Amino acid sequence: MITIHPLGLATLIDDNREALDLIDVRTDEEFSSFHIAGARSVPLKKLSASKVLRDRKSGTTEPLYIIGDSRVRASLAAGILTGGGCSQAVVVDGGMDAWMSQGLSVVSKKRFWNFPPNTSEAVHIDAG
Repeated sequence: MITIHPLGLATLIDDNREALDLIDVRTDEEFSSFHIAGARSVPLKKLSASKVLRDRKSGTTEPLYIIGDSRVRASLAAGILTGGGCSQAVVVDGGMDAWMSQGLSVVSKKRFWNFPPNTSEAVHIDAG
């Protein structure tokens, strides 16, 4: 199995003018809470090697980077993709856990100033 350190992938993302093929095999909920910019969500439970390989951004000879929460899910996905014909499935070592511990950037879903999502719960402040 081919692996890459999170810092190595971050460098490739920064240096590459074209988008890399990066799939995130965590659940939809995990992905929507935070993910790497440019990553595609392909939850492991829904992974279809033929669909992923057909939807690739780059050529089939280019690496396909795979990230999960840790290395386990990504490794399973790499096995499925390799069995489906992917010649360069590359697992991000340590997954999102390692990515976050390195302080690398993510796209995250944040609410503005902790305002409650339901306006009926909002507090009215009277200026006066």
